[in-house]
Amino acid sequence: MTTAILVLAAALTVQSPGAGAGNEPAQTGAGTAEARPEDKIVCKRVSERGTRFTKRVCSTAKQWEQQRRHNVEVTREMQQSNGSAKAGT
Repeated sequence: MTTAILVLAAALTVQSPGAGAGNEPAQTGAGTAEARPEDKIVCKRVSERGTRFTKRVCSTAKQWEQQRRHNVEVTREMQQSNGSAKAGT
């Protein structure tokens, strides 16, 4: 669990807030009423490594889901590489 939190915190600090901005469609002035659910901004408290304080991080729901999937994949790769190293000893 703490590994997943550390991976999430590290990934969020590396990811710039403007990342992927070029992939999103341009918004028109009156288009805010038709916003898609995945474009909704969601803010979360994320613990920082080396301190007990948390930091507020805001991203779209789609970005949070992409980050979650990335973290699951990184955690899986780390666990598999550690497991294969132990099997050889």
